Amino acid sequence: MSSIAFDPVSAGPDNGVLRHIAFVSRAAWSMLKASPKARQAGRAIASAFKMPSGRLYFLREKTCFVFVDATMHIYRVPATRRMIAQFESEYRIMDLVRPHLRVPIPQAELIGSDPPIARYRAIPGQPLSRMIDTLRSRRQTGWIDDLARAILAVHDTPVPDYARPTTFVGDRMRLRRLLVGKGATGMAAELETSSRLARAALEGADTTALCHGDLKGGNVLVDPATGRLAGLIDFGNAGFGARESDIAHTRLPEPEHEALVRCYEARSGRRLDRDRLAAFVRFEQACHSATRFCGRGDG
Repeated sequence: MSSIAFDPVSAGPDNGVLRHIAFVSRAAWSMLKASPKARQAGRAIASAFKMPSGRLYFLREKTCFVFVDATMHIYRVPATRRMIAQFESEYRIMDLVRPHLRVPIPQAELIGSDPPIARYRAIPGQPLSRMIDTLRSRRQTGWIDDLARAILAVHDTPVPDYARPTTFVGDRMRLRRLLVGKGATGMAAELETSSRLARAALEGADTTALCHGDLKGGNVLVDPATGRLAGLIDFGNAGFGARESDIAHTRLPEPEHEALVRCYEARSGRRLDRDRLAAFVRFEQACHSATRFCGRGDG
């Protein structure tokens, strides 16, 4: 799932018609950037929901084709057949955890099956990654306890039999080769070392918790007005795994990271393995730095 990096309905004067025209013109421009497969997905969405394809704004293409319309509804279509099973599992898990959460998560309607199309209203809020400095300057910390509570609610949800393992610590050989090719040998060495330490930390870890699997700042939404948690998105990597690995995915700086861990431990009554957590955090930081250096997003 993708957070919205722009506010199309606020463009132009405060006039509904002009705002809609502004959105449609930007939507048409966005489709020019889309690949032929993405444009095909856009046409499938338009047909399924009986709407002109010109009303769709193309956001991104990775594992899914993602679009948004002028009413701030998100549309997602799996980019490959391999993704279809994961796609359907993602929404089943969201339905499972929703009753346990105090904050919104996407509530989608699924249309069709070959491929399935998901449609849901965007959750209002700003990505935590964009808000962290502002929250710190305002000394707003309520979101930390909110996030700890939400993570714990996911972890305490019974794991369904269709869930897959979410904790994956690979050696990232391809990424390391890219780093070496760009002359970043020190970064490649750190990625190799942190990967080895994280794999060692995974041995013997309790991997029976249901985890979100991708709690990076773009998937944690904050209300800019109140500084409280507004929602969680992108459960595409959800499955069973290690609690410490899930928390490490947040990639929070200090002192927010330590505050989150303390809140989680206080609410759960469970002590996290700090050495294991430190190994996962180091690996997450290495992956994040490497992917950004190689121009492959935020990892």
